[in-house]
Amino acid sequence: MKDQNPFLKIIFKFIAIVFHPLLMPTYGTLLFLWAFPSITPSTPVEDGDIVRTPQHVLMSIIINTFLMPLIAILMMKALGFIKSFEMEDKKDRIIPFIATMTFYIWAFLAVKDYFHFMPNIYIIFILGTVISLMLSFFINLFFKLSIHMVGAGGMLVATMLMMMNAEKSLAGIFLLIIILNGLIATARLYLKAHTIKELYIGFLVGIGGQMVAVTFFSKFLR
Repeated sequence: MKDQNPFLKIIFKFIAIVFHPLLMPTYGTLLFLWAFPSITPSTPVEDGDIVRTPQHVLMSIIINTFLMPLIAILMMKALGFIKSFEMEDKKDRIIPFIATMTFYIWAFLAVKDYFHFMPNIYIIFILGTVISLMLSFFINLFFKLSIHMVGAGGMLVATMLMMMNAEKSLAGIFLLIIILNGLIATARLYLKAHTIKELYIGFLVGIGGQMVAVTFFSKFLR
């Protein structure tokens, strides 16, 4: 079997790191804040003596969906709860999934209860990430799937939904996200991290999580 090209391997590892699923909520939040410039610090929402701005939203998302899960995973590795950061064995993913779901639920509750100035479609996006993560957890008990593609698929649908009401044109960004979905899938396949089937299942879970969130929000949370 022919050895992998070292240069391509580095490029695809870089793609896998830059578009790690834990970073997708942060990227999505940045995109929302850019697409809806009317929700800026110039129009803060006051709650008693507390003034909450979009910067607080971004900070909350970074802490709850990236930094805290990352710290938890680093601690699990140090304590021997997981064999490697790649978590190639689906059993290694169980505890990190549970910890990450806890932080993601906190992030959703913070957005829903404290950041009312954010558009409903953003609340749906965060809810969709929670639902996708829960679906991934249960599927992972029986079948390994690509979490990278869960995040990529979720971003694709979130951007598509955002385009309906965004204050700026997202056509170019939507096209870029389609290309990035292909690059992420190619990277995971080239690095032998997943099979094609695992990539497709992850992608469908990411899409499904966002669509379930739309239905759930319209019926119970609006």
